[in-house]
Formats: sequence, structure tokens, C-alpha cells
Amino acid sequence: MLDALSSAALTVERMPAHVFRDQYDRFLFLEFDRFPNPEFLALLRRLMEASLDSKANLVVLEPDPETYFYRHFGCFGALEIPADESWDGYRAEMQNGPPSSPVDSLAVNSFVLAWFPPSLRWLIWGERSSEIMVLAYRRGFDGPSEQSLGETGIDLLTAEDALDISSSAWSDRSARRQLENVSYI
Repeated sequence: MLDALSSAALTVERMPAHVFRDQYDRFLFLEFDRFPNPEFLALLRRLMEASLDSKANLVVLEPDPETYFYRHFGCFGALEIPADESWDGYRAEMQNGPPSSPVDSLAVNSFVLAWFPPSLRWLIWGERSSEIMVLAYRRGFDGPSEQSLGETGIDLLTAEDALDISSSAWSDRSARRQLENVSYI
């Protein structure tokens, strides 16, 4: 999973640096704390349906999936989410931590996360410190419209709102200008 993600994103970078590879050229914004909610799962389903993928992957990049999760708990900070995943199943996967450390659940102890399907037609990058997630569409993929995504119950943010929410996380004002230069859907 990490190799596939690395082909789509610069996994060592963090926002406001550009984290998506060049093939991603359209972006939408969401609040970070929405990912463990049923509306977010509905958004994932809508994206999987549009990209014709039967599943999506979730990889936690911070803490490191190998050196933290695997070394301490014998498992990776990653999930495979089927397109027909139930809310109860998704919630359980997000809230259940390793048996030896329940507080290390993906919903609680994850700071940088990425969701993506095998086709890599879309990618969601989220960072807890900036309190936002960015949904990126691969060039040539039309993807669901803002209206269609809004029908899932998720609230999309304008670029200005995303900057307002996230700017306190960046001590460098040039970071805001860097994010402002991203093209949006």
C-alpha cells in the first residue's frame, strides 16, 4: 500500500508543501475531524463508485506505520475499506486500537493519513495539525461533483475557509501563499 501511495503523493512532505504528485490537479477541502464519521464513509463510497474501485486503502503516515505501529504492535497503521463497508464496521476499525494499547486507535493516534483506491484516481490527504483534509482528483478523472459529494452529508470547505482553519498551524506566512497557489476544482 505504501508503494502505491508513494506513486501518488510525496509521503515525506507535509502541508503547506505540495504533497500530491503532478498528475493530481483538482482539489477540494474538508475538516480533518470528519474522517471517523458516517458522512465521511459515505463520501468514500461515492468516490469509489465514481472511480469504479471496489475498495479504498487508508495508510497512516504519522506515526510511522512501520517503525511505530509495526514495531510496537505487530501490525501496520493501515486499513482496506471495502466499497460496501458498513458504518459499524468502519467505526470499529477506526476506534479499535491494538489490544495492548487501545488509545492507539487510528481515530485517535493518527496525525497524517491518506485514503486512496487501487486506481489512484483520487486521493485524500489529511493532517491533524492543520485540521484539514485535501481531496485530490487525478488529471482526466471527472469524479463526483461538489454537489454530489455534499449529498453525502459532508461539508466541503472553500479554499479560503481551509486556509483560515489551517493557517494557525503554519508559523510561516509564506506557507499560506504556497497553499493559495494550488488550483481548485
